[in-house]
Amino acid sequence: MENQDLFASNDDAINNSAADIISTRLKDLEKKRKAKEEEWDIGFYYAPMGDILPIHSIGAMEYPFFSLKKLELEPFVCEYKTGASLAITGNAEMHVRKKTEDGTYVKELISLGRATAYDEKLWVYLISKMQANYDATGSLYRRIRFNARDYLKNIGLPAGGSQFATLEKSLYRLRATQIVCNLESKLSGNGGTVIASKEYSKSFNLIDSFEYLKTTYEKKQHLNKMEIEVELPHWIIQTIQNKALLKISSAYITEDLTNLEKRVYLICEKFCGNSSYWHIGLENLQARLGSTVTPRHFKHELKKIIANQSIPKYKIGISDDGRNFQVVHKE
Repeated sequence: MENQDLFASNDDAINNSAADIISTRLKDLEKKRKAKEEEWDIGFYYAPMGDILPIHSIGAMEYPFFSLKKLELEPFVCEYKTGASLAITGNAEMHVRKKTEDGTYVKELISLGRATAYDEKLWVYLISKMQANYDATGSLYRRIRFNARDYLKNIGLPAGGSQFATLEKSLYRLRATQIVCNLESKLSGNGGTVIASKEYSKSFNLIDSFEYLKTTYEKKQHLNKMEIEVELPHWIIQTIQNKALLKISSAYITEDLTNLEKRVYLICEKFCGNSSYWHIGLENLQARLGSTVTPRHFKHELKKIIANQSIPKYKIGISDDGRNFQVVHKE
């Protein structure tokens, strides 16, 4: 008994020692992570004028973080066959100047809804600028400052008062949009009986905050300059650091594609970028794209895109049985 107790005591000592080592290593890793995040929070990156090489988050390409509608007030909720579920909510509100019948101006509160595929261009611009700086300097910051004219030039639009106002609304929608992802898994025992289930949930935003300075010259009586600062969330910076990004065609931000065409392109790029051929069921495709119309209407809209073959880099079609969406890489 004494020997057994002695061995038990040694085993306990060894186990405790191993646990201490693991605990110490985990604490060190946590300290390094927090130190890195503190570095991201210090200072900012002023994005220089110039064209971008557009890139996109792999995760955001796969799921419909951005609405296909111009104004989306309703939340998007979807459960996927993989066991994951996605909920996207948000309704940005903004005060705008409205001219009354007597010629005076009043401020009116309007609803802008959640982030749309149009706003996605701005999001891609921010990530692409930050990635370019990281490649050049090795530095990452959560805050990025940029000139509105440079952004509008990159997406092929003239710089003017109406475009500045549209950009302003994009900022509000990006900030207001919240995404919740849920993952469920089951633990099976002998005979395949489920003995436990686990659910993981994560909530995050597309941007954390923004501020801007608009300058209007009195003689011209129109907005002439707009400087913007956006604070990106930690998960975006981690995405850049971990290289969880894909290069996308410049046609995505410069060509006049519809919101549905943009989403179709991103799905093609994500799943067929390194392959010559890819296919997916129409029902699954509709969920991936975030389309909320009826399946019949969705198929009709998809056929119009197929007729035009307007998706950059890819030739698309529907299988003979009408059940699958097919993609062939042109390059």
